Amino acid sequence: MPITREERNARRRERYRADPEKHKAYQREWLRNNPENRRAASRRWRVNNPDKVKAYRESPETRAYSRNLRLKSEYGITQSDYDAMVEKQNGICPICELEKKLVVDHDHETGKVRALLCGQCNTGLGSLKDSPQIVEKALQYLIEWERKRD
Repeated sequence: MPITREERNARRRERYRADPEKHKAYQREWLRNNPENRRAASRRWRVNNPDKVKAYRESPETRAYSRNLRLKSEYGITQSDYDAMVEKQNGICPICELEKKLVVDHDHETGKVRALLCGQCNTGLGSLKDSPQIVEKALQYLIEWERKRD
């Protein structure tokens, strides 16, 4: 007589209880040798559980982890470093001197973090190719047009 699903599962649980480390080692090895099955199973789970996926992605813990990971990988700083920079600057952009949400400004050649700027000032510097010569020319252009306007 064939065994039922419940009996088969009970036997599996018993084998697991007898040697959990052996079972975990087998699982790790199987996953290592079958990555496509793991990815497919993860994909199916995400498709079948969109609410859980959304809740996970929007949770404060996940958002904080993702932000810290991005700060670390893109700029080499942590959220604590960022917070210390905000405090040191009193939450103010050093260019426009307005209190706005600050973003990380970095040297594109060296990758070193320079300071925190508001998004507009950071974008402006990037548009001017972070070049002091181009910024100087832009300044002269604005001064000339201001004189002509008066």
